[in-house]
Amino acid sequence: MTRAIFLVTAGMLLGVISTSVCCATFTENFSSDPGANGWRVFGNTNLFRWDSTNQNLRVTWDSSQTNSYFYRPLGTILTRDDDFQLSFDLTFSDYASGVTVGKSNSMPAAVGLLNLDQATQTNFLRGTGVNGTYGPKNLVEFDFFPSFQTFSPTIGQVVVSTNNQWLINHDNLQEMTPGETFHVTMNFVAATHTLATTVSDSVDQYGPTQSPPAGKAFYRVQAQRP
Repeated sequence: MTRAIFLVTAGMLLGVISTSVCCATFTENFSSDPGANGWRVFGNTNLFRWDSTNQNLRVTWDSSQTNSYFYRPLGTILTRDDDFQLSFDLTFSDYASGVTVGKSNSMPAAVGLLNLDQATQTNFLRGTGVNGTYGPKNLVEFDFFPSFQTFSPTIGQVVVSTNNQWLINHDNLQEMTPGETFHVTMNFVAATHTLATTVSDSVDQYGPTQSPPAGKAFYRVQAQRP
């Protein structure tokens, strides 16, 4: 079981270039109440709090809780034919893995795109991985795993297709040090079907640029809709 407290701070941006939406950009800096700007909560509302003083979103990530999301409907569907970029600033206050007896494995804290219709179903279990019945579908994620057992802390990215096929890259074995702000950019290029993720700290790029290995599992990601 994993528990973390983190902030999504100023600078969350999603840019989309698609056949239906040309060069659309959505930006959120949390300077005002995000609830008045289209953001919503599914699940446990106590896990999310807008901090008006520091102008950020405070999130308690607890894998013992039921599925809960702080999300904004995009009003469009992203497919393999759409270029898009997602970027945000992220600061962890603290985190810990294996805090429940008998549950020593880790789950990642994640920010990304999902199909809300699917992700709110009772049989959507992110931790089941490749599983035709309960496995998640239609995900593009930035992930951070705190260290657990013999595993190093890991920064990764995940793409899951409509039929629960996974493309992953977990080769950035670094801490996201509590108290430090990191800038994350995820850039998908439709022409090459390539997703590249970079993380930067206050000095420079933090670890390698990550891209999932090429595979046959390409995907159709349905953005959150009203």
